[in-house]
Amino acid sequence: MRLGELLYASQHRPSTRIHRVTQGVVWTFIVLSIALVAAELTLEVPPWLHDVFVAIDHVTLVVFGIDLALMVGTFRPPELDVFKGSALWRVQRHVIGRLRFMLRPLVMIDVITLLALVPALRVLRVLRLLKLLNGIRFFRYSNPILGVFRSFAENKLLYQGTLGFLGVVVIAAGGSIYLLEVGHNDDIKRLQDGIWWALVTVTTVGFGDIAPKTPEGRIVAGVLMVCGMFTLALFAGIVSSTILEIMMRLREEQFRMTAHTNHVIVCGYDAGSRMLLESLMEEHVVGEDREVIVFAPYERPTDLPDEFVWIRGDPTKESELEKVKVAHADAIIVVGPRSKTIVEADATTILTLFTLRAYAAKTKLEERRKKPIYIVAEILDAENVAHAYAAGANEVIETTKLGFALIAHALTAHGSGEVLGSVASASAASIYVGRAEFASGTSYGEVAARVRSEHGVTVIGFRDTATGELVLSPSDDTTLAEGQALVYLGNRSVLEGV
Repeated sequence: MRLGELLYASQHRPSTRIHRVTQGVVWTFIVLSIALVAAELTLEVPPWLHDVFVAIDHVTLVVFGIDLALMVGTFRPPELDVFKGSALWRVQRHVIGRLRFMLRPLVMIDVITLLALVPALRVLRVLRLLKLLNGIRFFRYSNPILGVFRSFAENKLLYQGTLGFLGVVVIAAGGSIYLLEVGHNDDIKRLQDGIWWALVTVTTVGFGDIAPKTPEGRIVAGVLMVCGMFTLALFAGIVSSTILEIMMRLREEQFRMTAHTNHVIVCGYDAGSRMLLESLMEEHVVGEDREVIVFAPYERPTDLPDEFVWIRGDPTKESELEKVKVAHADAIIVVGPRSKTIVEADATTILTLFTLRAYAAKTKLEERRKKPIYIVAEILDAENVAHAYAAGANEVIETTKLGFALIAHALTAHGSGEVLGSVASASAASIYVGRAEFASGTSYGEVAARVRSEHGVTVIGFRDTATGELVLSPSDDTTLAEGQALVYLGNRSVLEGV
C-alpha cells in the first residue's frame, strides 16, 4: 500500500487495521489530556511538576494537530470522483471541500480543541472526550452523539435560515440602537455595544448592562423583544422536531440494553390487534415476571395500554430483530396486518416467520436455549397455513376460517357459538393440551378417568406428538402410546405443557 493510501486509510477507513491503531493512539492521548486537566484542577502540584504537565500538554496538542492535519489533508471531496473539470476547478473543489469537512461537528471539536494552545483556553481539551465517546461501540442502533450531529446536518437549511434571520435582526437592531443612542447614552459608544445589546435582548437574557435612553431607542427595543419571542418559538419548534426521532431511537437502545428476559413479542399491530392484547391480559400473560413487547414499524398508538412495551421496528428485517431481544424471548406472536389485503397480510406473516427462523439459525439461537422459542402465527387464508408451518411457525391460527366456521355451525347447532366463545375465553373453562404419566398401551378411557379423578378436568381427546394428528372423542378402548398429549377442558392448566 502506497503512503497516500495508508494515510487515507488511517483516517477515513474504520475497517482497516491502521485506522484502529491510529485511533488507539489518539484515544490514549485524549485520556492523557483529560487526566492532566483533572489533575491541575483538583491537585496542588509543585512548580516543577506543573512545568512537566505543560510540556506533556504541548506534546498532546501537537499530536492532536497532526491528527487533524492528516484528517483534513487526506480528505477527498466527493465531487472529484463524479465530475471532470479544469485544474483550477479541481483546486477550488479541494479547498472548498476541505473547508466544508472542517465544519462537520466532530471535526469542529478537533479544531476548537487546538485553541487550548492559548493558556486561558486549556480546559477546551475536555471536548475531545466527545470524540472518544463517539468511537466506543456502546450503542448499536443509535449513537446519541452522532444522532444529534446528524439531526443538525439533515435540517441544516432550517437552522441556517433561522440563524440567518437572527443575525439580520441582531445586526439591524444593533446598528439602529447605535445610531439612535450614540451621544445620548453613555453605555453605547461603539457599534459593538449596540450589537451586544441586541443579542442579549433578542435572546431574552437581558443582563441590564445597557438600556435605551431615547424614545426612538425604546421603540427599537420593543420591536426587538417581539422578534425575540418569535425567534425563540421558531428555534423551539425546529429543535423539538429534529430531536424527537433521536429520542425514539434511544428508547430502542434502552430496551436492548436492559435485562428483559422471558418476554412475549407481538410482531405487528393494527386496530384489530387491540383485542389480542386484551386477551393476553385476561390470560395473565402480562405480569411482573413477563412483559409483552409490541414490535411494529410505526409510532406507538395512543390507545395502546400502558402494560405493553412498544418498540418501533420492522419484524421482516433480520437486522432489527435484536431491538426486541429475540434471543431472550419466551414466545412470539405474528399478527396479520388487517390494513392490507388477505394476500398481502399472509405474505407479510410468512416473510416475518422466515426472517425469525433465519435469524435463529444465523445466531445459533436454539443451541443456547433450554427450550426453543414458541411461535404462533395468524393466517387469514386457509391455503397459506402449510406455508406458515413451512416458514417456521409452531402453531397457526386460521382466524378468518375459525370465525366463519363458528357462524355456520351455529345454524345447525344452536348455542354452539356461545359455548365455543366461552371456551376460548380465559374467564371460563378453556381447552388445554398437556402430558400425563401413563404406560404405553393404556386405554384412553382409563387415562381420562384417572386425570378426571386426580385433577378435576375433562379429557376430550389426544394429539400424537410425533405425527401431530388430533383425535377428539375417541372410544374408551383406544390405546395410547407413551408421550402422547392429552386435550382436556378445565378452569386452569394442570398437566405439563407440550
